[in-house]
Amino acid sequence: MRLLILTAACLLFSHAVHAEPMQAGLWEVTSKMKSDDGEMEKAMAQAQAAMKNMPPEQRKMMQEMMAKQGVNMSMGADGSTTVKLCISEEMARRNQLPAQQTGDCKTEMAPRAGNTQSMSYACSKPVSSGTGVYTWNGGSAYTFKMDIVNGSGSQTQKIQITGNGKWLADDCGGIKPISTGQN
Repeated sequence: MRLLILTAACLLFSHAVHAEPMQAGLWEVTSKMKSDDGEMEKAMAQAQAAMKNMPPEQRKMMQEMMAKQGVNMSMGADGSTTVKLCISEEMARRNQLPAQQTGDCKTEMAPRAGNTQSMSYACSKPVSSGTGVYTWNGGSAYTFKMDIVNGSGSQTQKIQITGNGKWLADDCGGIKPISTGQN
């Protein structure tokens, strides 16, 4: 589950990589992962089955725990993951990276070239690194591709994540803005 939250956090980096002002409000990010050994897909299918088979009160508790962290996540039948999150007015003004603070990570953003921007990150706890390219279509939609390596030494796993993000509404409803670790 920690790996899923870390991977979701990586996906959230993409909201600050465009030159147009970020729209505050409710965003939806849909992604699909492909691992070199197929283990990530198996883990996602198992997580989806486990969530589906949870008693309603346990599933509600899990969803509430994630909502407290500013994330509303669902898994699609095709293996995709959809995350809904709230970007506050302050976060939009600052163009902050709305990523959860998971582990010891450092992110580098390259200067934007046209409507694309590259990023890279490295985490030491848990060990993970990756690069990504985001292509924006205005200030309210984008596509992305990330290449990630989890683990180190002989225990590495390569993952490719592709997807898209879109702004949904000014009002986030019951979803709280995700914590950025900044004041």
